[in-house]
Amino acid sequence: MMYKVLFQANNQEYTSEGDSIFEAFGSIPLNSLELKTKVNVIVTTDDNRKAERRLSLFQGRMILRNHLRRSGFARLFQDLLK
Repeated sequence: MMYKVLFQANNQEYTSEGDSIFEAFGSIPLNSLELKTKVNVIVTTDDNRKAERRLSLFQGRMILRNHLRRSGFARLFQDLLK
């Protein structure tokens, strides 16, 4: 199953895809230090299931910077999509 992540931050939209949510988070083309605003994260699947969450600046940076936190947020979104 393919996952698409839409990462809305800094008045721009960054998209990425992956076989897992963790891979999709890892391929977001943004550095954690470039992040300056709160983040809207929208995860969609092939069968049009959708999960949306608004994250603080700190949480957004942790997704981009830390693999352990990234896996935690991937698990959270996986649970939201069920």
